[in-house]
Amino acid sequence: MGPKLIAQKAPQSPVHRVEAKGLEFAYSFGDTVQMGERLFIDFRYSLRNDSGDTLHYLNQTCNQLDFYLLFRPRTHKVNPYLNCNSSYRGISSLAPGDSITFETRISCPKGVNPIDRIGIDLRAVDRYISLEDLKANPQCLESLHLAPTDYQKVIWHRRE
Repeated sequence: MGPKLIAQKAPQSPVHRVEAKGLEFAYSFGDTVQMGERLFIDFRYSLRNDSGDTLHYLNQTCNQLDFYLLFRPRTHKVNPYLNCNSSYRGISSLAPGDSITFETRISCPKGVNPIDRIGIDLRAVDRYISLEDLKANPQCLESLHLAPTDYQKVIWHRRE
């Protein structure tokens, strides 16, 4: 018997960022707990796809979209409920008319100004690639994941 041959998939080409159209970004605050000089606030946010097309977007397997949240003022930051030893970059999909909700925690120093605006740097992409294929071809998302925030593409929601 000779060596076992393993079929290898062809390398995937990089995914490209596309405009995220027809999305509604909403959020709500939950309980606040003070620990020392910091406040920790339960935070729930959702995305709804009001377009006629399936949306594919970049996320992380452990913290989903948490680290794509942006706050004004910048004194607030994400402190996820779950901290993982490893998290992979992935692509998720949201069908037309569907919504998805996430829960996380944000923190800020005690006594800072309240949040004026919250945005999400949702990185919509041109196609879906399975996590298995992305692990085998991490270069597909490298440039998109490492790209600086394009503030023209951030979906902002002003606090009402």
